Amino acid sequence: MGKRFNHFYLLCLAAALLVISACSEVAPSPSLSFVASPSSGEAPLEVIFDVTTSSTGTFSFLPGDGSAALSVEGSQFSYVYEKAGNYTASLSLKTETADLTDDASISVSQASKEVKLPQLEADAWTQFYPGGDTRCSDGSEYSYYATPGKLNKVVIDFQGGGACWDDYSCSRGATGTYARNVLWMSPETFESGDINFDGIRDVGGIYDRKDLRNPVKDWYHVYVPYCTADVHWGNADHVYTEIAGPNKGKDNLIYHRGAINAGAVLNWVYDNFEAPEDIFITGCSAGAYGSMMWTPHIAKHYPNARIHLMADCGAGVVNEAFLTGGFDKWNVLEGAWPSFIPSLDPGQTGFKFSTTFINDLYISIARAFPSAKLSQFNTMGDGNQIFYYALMRQDFQDTNNDGLDEVVPSAATMIDWLERMPQSMKTIEAKASNFKSYLSMYDDNNDLSDGTGHCIIFRPEFFDVEESGKPLYEWLSDLVNNRSLQSVEPAYVPPYDTIIKSRLDGQSLSW
Repeated sequence: MGKRFNHFYLLCLAAALLVISACSEVAPSPSLSFVASPSSGEAPLEVIFDVTTSSTGTFSFLPGDGSAALSVEGSQFSYVYEKAGNYTASLSLKTETADLTDDASISVSQASKEVKLPQLEADAWTQFYPGGDTRCSDGSEYSYYATPGKLNKVVIDFQGGGACWDDYSCSRGATGTYARNVLWMSPETFESGDINFDGIRDVGGIYDRKDLRNPVKDWYHVYVPYCTADVHWGNADHVYTEIAGPNKGKDNLIYHRGAINAGAVLNWVYDNFEAPEDIFITGCSAGAYGSMMWTPHIAKHYPNARIHLMADCGAGVVNEAFLTGGFDKWNVLEGAWPSFIPSLDPGQTGFKFSTTFINDLYISIARAFPSAKLSQFNTMGDGNQIFYYALMRQDFQDTNNDGLDEVVPSAATMIDWLERMPQSMKTIEAKASNFKSYLSMYDDNNDLSDGTGHCIIFRPEFFDVEESGKPLYEWLSDLVNNRSLQSVEPAYVPPYDTIIKSRLDGQSLSW
């Protein structure tokens, strides 16, 4: 009887210990650590801090260089040490139950060589007028902008603004689908703080230099405005016929000089940046295509620079009608086309454009410049990209009964785009190991369910987008800092019907 009791007692004690152990695992002690990378280098030195903690609360970062404490958020942020010295950075976390602190040592040496950088007015955008053969689609004067940074690194951002290739899309009347001149949007308006790119959201993202999560906040920034209706690629002046408005039936001369304009901006970059360490090339919508097409030109000019590309919402889903009935108007082969890459040489036997030529471009550029890091950001149901695909497929309806057709994407067009876009990303990545993609459910009509948003790089929501546990700003930080990068997809994508219904309920054209 005694032995039975002892065994039972021991079993109960063991069970109690297991319960206590389990409880201790559920509620671990608060912890905080952060790691600096790199922890040493020449001034100015940009340091990325990765934060690990088991607690939530308010973070305070003290750089250790005499600057005041800064409030930070998230699991990663950056800071630039501008002068040589040995610093002890500290991160504090105040929670409901504890005050935690961790330190990191930073060693900054004097720069060994002064490099040539442009002399620009601090905290301002400088506007340049290149003149010559540059101009906007309506013949007006072209200009571009630059603002200084703290590092020998530069952002080159190609503006979006639609496109046109036939009488309907190039009309100056009601059907035109492009921005006619450079005044439509410029960094001058950024500084007012109230510019709305699409009437909904204010500018932020990589233009918010006060947010420590911005991975390019301390870089020089060159802005390539867009007003030529040819996605920064063209070199042609073409006469279309007006189909609407007071000039209906008259000639409509469009200056497709995107390549001339972009080339003038890049010549300024080449003259003013002797040897940049890193170049981040980006652009939204039409600018996404500009950023992709001009990346090999930039990489060729700066063979020792680290090249990073993120094309923002420009997947390049096109059809045969666009290639044979419009694309030729831009004269791309004598514009931005990188014919110096052997696989893209128009003189090779059998060279022709196909409906997958954007994929072929990415693959050829990636292979020609294997150290370059190439990427795309797209939303899963991008309403704007679907709109332009519908325009290519001539999905027209006279919805207003005014004798003038409007573009109304059909369900078949939407489904075709929804299937081709993600497959395009997979095709490029399968043939180019230095290409990755970030696909998102970011939304533009506030129902947060269908991923119909268009462009993210300049929006405040840039810091909110997160898919499958990876915030977009951290993903971009990994890209521009040459860390390991993997493609990202949403954990859940709704049925096509949900996305299609959202588009039918609220047609909009943002760009």
